[in-house]
Amino acid sequence: MHVDFQLHSLSGLFARAGSLRDEYASAKPWPHIVINDAFPEKLLDMVAAECTALPEAHLITTNTDRLVKQEISDGLGPATQHLLSLMGSARFREFVSAITGVRELLSDPTHKFAGVHRTPAGGFAKIHRDFEVHSTTTRRVAASGERRVRYWAARPGEDQWIERMSWQDHLRALIPDPLYNVLRAARDRISGAHRSKTS
Repeated sequence: MHVDFQLHSLSGLFARAGSLRDEYASAKPWPHIVINDAFPEKLLDMVAAECTALPEAHLITTNTDRLVKQEISDGLGPATQHLLSLMGSARFREFVSAITGVRELLSDPTHKFAGVHRTPAGGFAKIHRDFEVHSTTTRRVAASGERRVRYWAARPGEDQWIERMSWQDHLRALIPDPLYNVLRAARDRISGAHRSKTS
């Protein structure tokens, strides 16, 4: 399959950075934006078809009371790889920086922990903050007055149990990021080897 969508096809989106920055900064309850027409619809249709066709045996499945999802960071289709390449480009990172004010954004061409996340029927993800430090970098020093929240957060009206830390959460808090990333990578390799044997 030939995929030919270049960065120039996103020039209209990039030109909106100024207005999107204002929208991002004034959004409630926290800064965010929703862009419905960010990428060409044809490209997104191709990505959706590739993700739908990913075999179950090749996906890592998480099934807890806080999260039910499937993910994979390699073996992706050409349209999916192309979309991730566009989003990882220097120009796209500059666009995100212009909107958010966050500088020196880095991309990860391996897409580790950030490849394809697929929500199966009945799947869900409770509100959470993802890791802020890649395994190739060091933890950012918190800004003055910055409040670091726990991993999970309750929605308005939702039971606060979601924010309580389990023994796994407490254990995770004690493990340094580099060691945690090594352990998670080992888990993924073991899962991948198991999937290869069963497929």
